[in-house]
Amino acid sequence: MNDFVQPQRMHEAFGDDFVLDLSTLRGIGCIRDFAQRSAWLMISVKNPAFSNRLVDGFCRLVGEIGFRQGFVTIVDTPYMANILANRHDPVQAEAEVVKLQRISAEQQARCRKVLRRHSACCIALRSWAELDQGMPQWLRAEVQAAFQAPTRFRADLLARTRLVVPEAVPDERLPQFAQFLVEELPVLLGLYYLEPDSIVDVYPGENLALVWNVERGLYADELPGITALARASDGLAYVDFRERAKAGLA
Repeated sequence: MNDFVQPQRMHEAFGDDFVLDLSTLRGIGCIRDFAQRSAWLMISVKNPAFSNRLVDGFCRLVGEIGFRQGFVTIVDTPYMANILANRHDPVQAEAEVVKLQRISAEQQARCRKVLRRHSACCIALRSWAELDQGMPQWLRAEVQAAFQAPTRFRADLLARTRLVVPEAVPDERLPQFAQFLVEELPVLLGLYYLEPDSIVDVYPGENLALVWNVERGLYADELPGITALARASDGLAYVDFRERAKAGLA
């Protein structure tokens, strides 16, 4: 695939209270075309779009579309990198870590409560730590090596980091904050390309351009193993799934 291929997007309403945008690089129909896959709701522990209604809507989506299985994961531990980058005082850093763990535990408890109401839909809660531990070491090492070298991947990752960190953070400190993505990407890419059933990634927001660049093969030189997995896969299907009110469509 060339540099200029853009994800194809299909906008759909789901019930009266949700909207979704399905994106893929390899041809598109509608979300039901991907029902043979598993659906995976990724929720950042700091994403303000997280709500019981969102999880409930995801459960309804899994049941109505008939996905093979559904999973929910709270993205929490990658934020440890940001805490370490932003806190020089170890006491403050430890307090932030404890706070992060508390919020994550509360959100997981909320998810379990919602999932119990949808027990017939075969949806499981899996922790980020569990997923991380299950990823092959070579995948994590390949991402880390590509980031440490003067690669296009490193430049793109730092550019993305610049967009989301405070302006007061100097450029020379960006690599510290970029460790969030260095920790997150191996797990996401492993789920996309190593899961035997293939997955549909569901998230309340747009996908990272970095991920579409992997799918396009733009990092083939610095991420050869991951690029080979992507080329051999059925291709990424990504769903931006939001409540209508939060999408500005109420």
